[in-house]
Amino acid sequence: MKINKLTLCIFCIFSIPIILFGQTIKITGKVTDKQSKEALIGASILDKDNPGKGTVTDITGLYTFEVEKNSVLTFSYIGYVSQEFVVKNDTTLDVQLSENVQVFDEIVVVGYGTQKRSEINGAVSVVLAEDINKTANLRIEQALQGRTSGVQITQSSGSPGNALSVRIRGVGTPNNSDPLYIVDGVWVDGIDFLNPNDIASISVLKDAASAAIYGTSGANGVVLITTKEGKTGKKGSVSFDSYYGVQQVARTVELFNAQQYGEYILEANPDNSFNIPDPQTLGEGTDWQNEIFQDAPIQSHQFTVLGSGEKSTYGIVGSYFQQEGIMGGEKSAFERYTARFKSTSQVNKALKILSNVNYTYLTRDALPENNEFSSPVAFAMNIDPITTVKKDDGTYNFSEIVTGDVKNPVNRIALSNSQWQSNRIIGSLGGELEILKGLTFKTMGSMDINFATNFSFQPFFNLDPTGAFVHESVLQNSVTKESQRWTNLMLENTLGYNFSIKENSKIEVLLGRTYRDRNWKLSTISLADLPSNDPEDAYITNQTVTEANEENRGIGEDISESTLLSYFGRVNYNLLDKYFVTASLRRDGSSRFGSANKFAVFPAASVGWLATEDIGFGNFLPSLNYLKLRASWGQNGNEASLGDYGYVSSINSALGYVFGTEQNILQGEAPTTPANSDLKWEVSTQTDIGFDAGFLQDKISFSMDYFIKDTKDLLIPAAILATAGSGVNDPAPPFQNIGTIRNKGWEFAVGYRTGRVLKSDIGFNISFINNEVTSLGQASTPYTSGYVQGIGNNTTRMEENKPLGYFYGYETDGIFQNVFEVRENLNADGEMIQPNAVPGDFRFKDLNGDGIISDSDQTQIGSPHPDFIYGLTGNFEFRNFDLSIFVQGSHGNEIVNATT
Repeated sequence: MKINKLTLCIFCIFSIPIILFGQTIKITGKVTDKQSKEALIGASILDKDNPGKGTVTDITGLYTFEVEKNSVLTFSYIGYVSQEFVVKNDTTLDVQLSENVQVFDEIVVVGYGTQKRSEINGAVSVVLAEDINKTANLRIEQALQGRTSGVQITQSSGSPGNALSVRIRGVGTPNNSDPLYIVDGVWVDGIDFLNPNDIASISVLKDAASAAIYGTSGANGVVLITTKEGKTGKKGSVSFDSYYGVQQVARTVELFNAQQYGEYILEANPDNSFNIPDPQTLGEGTDWQNEIFQDAPIQSHQFTVLGSGEKSTYGIVGSYFQQEGIMGGEKSAFERYTARFKSTSQVNKALKILSNVNYTYLTRDALPENNEFSSPVAFAMNIDPITTVKKDDGTYNFSEIVTGDVKNPVNRIALSNSQWQSNRIIGSLGGELEILKGLTFKTMGSMDINFATNFSFQPFFNLDPTGAFVHESVLQNSVTKESQRWTNLMLENTLGYNFSIKENSKIEVLLGRTYRDRNWKLSTISLADLPSNDPEDAYITNQTVTEANEENRGIGEDISESTLLSYFGRVNYNLLDKYFVTASLRRDGSSRFGSANKFAVFPAASVGWLATEDIGFGNFLPSLNYLKLRASWGQNGNEASLGDYGYVSSINSALGYVFGTEQNILQGEAPTTPANSDLKWEVSTQTDIGFDAGFLQDKISFSMDYFIKDTKDLLIPAAILATAGSGVNDPAPPFQNIGTIRNKGWEFAVGYRTGRVLKSDIGFNISFINNEVTSLGQASTPYTSGYVQGIGNNTTRMEENKPLGYFYGYETDGIFQNVFEVRENLNADGEMIQPNAVPGDFRFKDLNGDGIISDSDQTQIGSPHPDFIYGLTGNFEFRNFDLSIFVQGSHGNEIVNATT
C-alpha cells in the first residue's frame, strides 16, 4: 500500500512538467488581405492576455508563435480591421483581414488626452505620418499646407529655414496671430527644431471649444504634435530615410535687356547725359536675376530605431538636413542636426514613467530680404543691364547710371556675413499613477532651453576709388555678436477619472494645474574699424578700445521674464455612444497684466448627436452609414499680443539733458510711455456648427463647418495726448484694449478611401473666410501701418467695416504714354490734374472730383485676405509603387508690388 502511494506521488511529480508543456502550442499560419489574397507584411500578432508578447509576419505573410492553450490572439494591420481568435488544439491558423476605412473610428490626439473621432464635438483636423512623409518638407508648417481646411499657411521669405505664417480661421488680431504649438505635451515657442519625418500625427484644434482647455494661449488655435515611438508588442524596426534634390527658380520677372534699356534711356534723355553707347552694340547685357539665382541642393537623412520590451517602448531618432538658398547658395544656407530619445516604461500595473528629450543644433546664414534698400532681389530688379558684374581687372563693378540706393547685388551677396546658431534642448519627464480603477494622476515637468548666437560682419570696400560714386563703398568695417538664451520651464499636474454608468455610456472628468515660467536674456557687443577685413579674424579682442575710438564700441544687455498659473477642468459625457456633451473651464493668471486683470476665466461647451444611431437612413439613403451633427461655443485668450511689461511705464535711457552755462549735454532717462494697469487679454469668442458624414462604410467622408469668431478687447498701441506724460523723443504709445474683429466662414472637406490591388486616398478641402474690423472703440480712428519708402506712404490700414490690414492708396487709370496725355489730363477748370507727371507715370483717379490728386482720393485698393483657400491631396499605391499628388492655393487676395 505504501509502495503504491509512493509510486503515485512519483508519477504525479513527473507528470507536472509534461502537463505544463502540453499547454504550450506552437501556432503557424499566414495573414493575407481578404479581397486581394495578397500577403500582409509586418502584420502584428499579440497575446491579448500578455500584451508584451507578440510577433509580426515576414515578407511572405507567414508567422510562427508559441502561446498557451486558450489564449486570445489579436491580429492587426494598419488600415485593416483587427480580429481575435482563441487558441485551441489547432497548430495552423490562417487569417484574412478586411480593409478598414472607418474614418470616424480613428483615435485623435486632443487637449490633454485622446478621443475617437466619432466622440469629438469640435472642429479638429488631423494629419498623419503617412501623409507627411509623402513630400520633402523642411518645416512642419509645410506638412500642413493644403491638408487642413480653415488653415492658411503662407511663405513671406524664400530663405531656407525661415518660419512660415500659420493662420487658423483667419487673422483675429493685429498683433501675434501664431497658434500655440505643443510637442509631446511640451509648450514650445517655434517648431524649427523638429524634423517633419519624425512626426507621428498632427492635430489642429480650430474651434474655441477644442482649444479652450488651453485658455489664454488658444485664441489663434492650437497645433498638437506627437512624435514617433515604438508600440508595445510589436517587433523593433530600424529604418533609414534619405533624399537629395535640387531647387530652381520657377520663373523670373521679364525686364529690359541692355539694348532695350539703352534705347529707353536715350528716349527719355536725348542729351545722353549718362553716356550710353549705341544701343545696337549692347546686346543682351547682364541678366542680374540670372546672376543672383542658382540651382540649390537640398538633402535630408534620418536614422530611426523604434522598438518595445515587455513593459516599455522607445524611439531613437537622428537626422541631418541641409538646404542652400537659390539666392546666395552657402550665404543663405540652412543646416540642422537633431537627436531624440523617447520612452515609456510600465514599472508596474499602476505606475508608468514617461520621458522624452530632443536636441537640435542648427545654423542659418542670412541675406537681407524684404527690404528695398538692402535686398539683392530689389537691387537686381532696378540696376541697369548695361553694367557688367565685374570690371576687366576682376573686381566688382558699379553702376554709373542707376545710383543712390541701388547697388551691385552680386557684390552685396559676396560681402554678406551673417549667421545664426542655435543649440536647443527640449525635454520632459513625468509619470502616470493609476490610484484606483479609472482614476489616474499624471505629473509632467518639461523644459525648453535655447542657447543662440548671432554673428554679423560688414567688411569695408570701395568699388570706385575715385570717390565719385559713394553708394558703392563702406569705409569702415564692423562686427556685431549677440548671445541669447530662452528658458521655458513648465510643471503640469492632471487628475483624470473615467467611469461607465451603463453599457455604452461613460463620463470622463479631468482636473489640472499648470505653472509656466519663461525668461529671455540678451548680451550684445559690437566694434568697428577692426584691423582685419576677414570675418574669420573678426574678434573683439583684436582692437584696443581707447578714448579716440571708444565710439566704435557698443555694449548692451536685456532681460525679460513672465509667468503663467492656470487651473482647468473638463467633463466629457458619452450617452449610449450617440449623444455627446463636453464642457470645460480654465482660469489663467499672467504676470503680463496688471493687478486689476491678472486673472481671467475661459469657458467652453459642445454637443454632438450621432444621428445614424437614432434614425434609420437605410430606406431612403442606404449609402449613408455615419452622420454626426455637432455644435460648440467657447472663449479663448491671447496674451502673446502683449510683451512681458506692456502694462507698466517704459523708461527711455537715450535722452540728453543740457546743464550749466557751458550747455553740456548729459545722458539722462525718463518714462516715455505711460502705464496702463487696466490692460487685459484679447478674448476670442467662437461659435461653430457642423456635421460629419460617411458613405459606403466611410469610403467617402464629408465634413462641413460654419463658424463665427469674434475677437474683442484688441491690444493696440493707441496714441494719447502728450499732456498725459508722453511725447519725449517720439515714444511708443501705450497699449490699450480697443476694438473688435470678426472672422466668419465655411469649411468643407471630402475624402475618398478605397483599396484592393490599387489603394487610393484622395482628399479635397476648401474654406471661405470673411474678415472684418467691426469696431475701433469710441475714437473710430483708422490705424495705418506698412510704410514703404518707395511708395512714400503707409500701405495698410485698420478701419471699421473693412478687412484688417487692407491696402490703402490711389486707384490707377492707366499709364501716361506721352507728354500730350499728361497735358490733356485736365480738371473742370482746365488745369492739369497731375502737372508733375511724365510719360511712364501712373494716371491716378480723382475720386472726390475736386480736380486735384490728394490724400482724400485714396481708398481701399485691395485686401490681403483670400476669398477662399483650398487643397487637394492624392495618394495611390500599387504593390510596391506609390504616387502622390499635392495641390494647394488661395484666390482673391492681393499683395503690394513696391517695384513699380
